[in-house]
Amino acid sequence: MLKKCTSLLIVSSLIYPMSVRLAYPREPNVNPISQQSSAQPTQEEKLKKRIVEWGTNKNVSVRLKSGEKLEGRIAEIRDNLFSIQIVNKGQITSREVSYGDVKKIQGKNESGAGKVIGLTAIGILAGVGAAVLILFLLYQNN
Repeated sequence: MLKKCTSLLIVSSLIYPMSVRLAYPREPNVNPISQQSSAQPTQEEKLKKRIVEWGTNKNVSVRLKSGEKLEGRIAEIRDNLFSIQIVNKGQITSREVSYGDVKKIQGKNESGAGKVIGLTAIGILAGVGAAVLILFLLYQNN
């Protein structure tokens, strides 16, 4: 009985970390120690990278540091600014935005919170599932 309980405990201690690893994968070939020692990219560099990954024709919502909110699509991407095409009263206008003026940018119909909640739920459910499996196997052995 002690052997079975020990083996079940070992199996469950291996299953849970793997389920968390699946729910929250790390970037490939990244050493956490070297990642900490490298210089962190600035907010502006992160913003540029994100906009370049989206490319043109991506619908976005931009909140500027001045408080103004723009909604449109990315029309052009340059080194020091990007332009957004906006439909205003039936007219299409283009607005150039400096990366430094951006407080927040988000793709339309994109929510990061839902993804985090979903991955957290998967990790929790995997842990609860492993615990229920262990209890079920212990119940069957008695």
